[in-house]
Amino acid sequence: MSGLWTSYLRDDERLALFFAHRPGDWASAAEARARNAAEPLDRDAIAEIVSANLEWGVDPRVAERAALLGSPATHAVATGQQPGLLGGPLYTLYKTIAVVRWAERVEREQGLPTAPVFWVASEDDDFDEVRSFRWQDAGGEWRKYDYSAASHKPGMPLYDVAIEPHLAADLREIFGRVRQTEFTADLAQRLCAIAAEAANVESFFVRAMAWLLGDRAPIFVSPRMKWVRRRAAAIIQREIAQPGESSRRVIEAGERLAALGFSPSLHRRPEHVNCFLFENGLRHKILAGDGRFQIIGPTGERRTVEAESLRADARSDPARFGLNVVTRPVVQDIALPTLACVAGPGEVGYLAQMRGVYELFGVPMPMMLPRPQVSLIEPRVERALAKMGVAVESLAGTMDDSPERFDDLVARAARHEAVEERLEAARRRLAETLDFVASHVTLSDPAVARSFEKLENTAKTGFEKLAERQRHAALAHDDETARAIATARDSFWPSGLPQERALTIFCPFLNLFGTGLIARLAEAVRIDVRDVQPIRLSSLVEGEEGP
Repeated sequence: MSGLWTSYLRDDERLALFFAHRPGDWASAAEARARNAAEPLDRDAIAEIVSANLEWGVDPRVAERAALLGSPATHAVATGQQPGLLGGPLYTLYKTIAVVRWAERVEREQGLPTAPVFWVASEDDDFDEVRSFRWQDAGGEWRKYDYSAASHKPGMPLYDVAIEPHLAADLREIFGRVRQTEFTADLAQRLCAIAAEAANVESFFVRAMAWLLGDRAPIFVSPRMKWVRRRAAAIIQREIAQPGESSRRVIEAGERLAALGFSPSLHRRPEHVNCFLFENGLRHKILAGDGRFQIIGPTGERRTVEAESLRADARSDPARFGLNVVTRPVVQDIALPTLACVAGPGEVGYLAQMRGVYELFGVPMPMMLPRPQVSLIEPRVERALAKMGVAVESLAGTMDDSPERFDDLVARAARHEAVEERLEAARRRLAETLDFVASHVTLSDPAVARSFEKLENTAKTGFEKLAERQRHAALAHDDETARAIATARDSFWPSGLPQERALTIFCPFLNLFGTGLIARLAEAVRIDVRDVQPIRLSSLVEGEEGP
């Protein structure tokens, strides 16, 4: 876990100046929004959102809530993520659950009409980040699947990467090799159907999330939507007109963070322009220079254009330009009436350098709400820990630290004190008992003395035999402890990665416990807890202890 994230979770006063609002200061966030309210969405924008969400299979009751965004009284709680296969890592699901729950809480407790919105970061071109997922075979081994798309090219946004027919075949093969349960066949069939329906990576992701969450899904927004492009135009035009200014502010904030001992997440140079130019459907970087811009293609090819020519393009055809890590959140928060944003460690890291960028563009920076951190405890893991006498709650602090620290804590909790320390304590007690006996008999009598000596030798020899057997028993117990530790570590740290980053919800969890788990999990996650939450799946699976 990053030092900045940890400090943010602890309300470190040193970070206060890097964010517009402290977590939980709804009055401050609402006041800032009221001073600079986002323009309500018009009918065309709402129609585009509703149409896209219905096409993706989002529950109509959820899709129709987009109409709320047409009211000036409405606020939004937003989150976002790249569209990973099978819904992406578990933390994406936790962010999605949280954004819906926070919107409901704001509406209930603050009296503000609020819409939960998930911004699908599908304009990103990092295909390697979303193309993989891990799954567990019937023998318990973790395996990794990498989706390959013949249509993919470097620089291609994820919303253009096609879902090809072989994905459904690959999924059928994978689910034929996992542990077979009463849920496996239906789960495989549904995922294959989603793969067949989805035209691209973005569509596959949203369809999978919509199916999982049902009426508990957020409203999904894509950066390719026309209304988003229209609202992004002013930001892109200003970025091109003032090249380097947003990067300068990011750099300055990074230097201030570094002076406080934090490692900056965003690394920009003064010539970096924080948007992309699309040519032939591929993203090209833009660098500023003396009255000209350099356009750098995805494979490194370069060309130079006059500054005024590129500015004219930004004015006449802003849809030719895309957003990067600096301008994306600003456009999100000018396109939506964002009151708060559910963010993870990476996002909090780069947003700590963004306050000056928001001020540059005149967009109110929303409140940052830390996303929930969760570790799912399978019943078999819970049983393994219980056998060692280890409480699940005692491990919460190690679930996002390192596998080595996790192993050490479990081992120490299981052993309590070293075997030799226990034996030495027993040896001292035996010696005290023999001394007590000696003080109560007449050792001056030779016959009594010989009998006591025999008793003392027998007791000491017998104890050492007992100690040796105890050591063997402890070794056998250590083997059992080692196996139990390995079982727990493999669940919390599959392939050496934190569970919430390594696994999807589909395999193993939905394969073992069924899709009914999702609704219970959505209620079990506590959105305002900042430590890692261990959630026992045995408590969410009705009528059975679980595998």
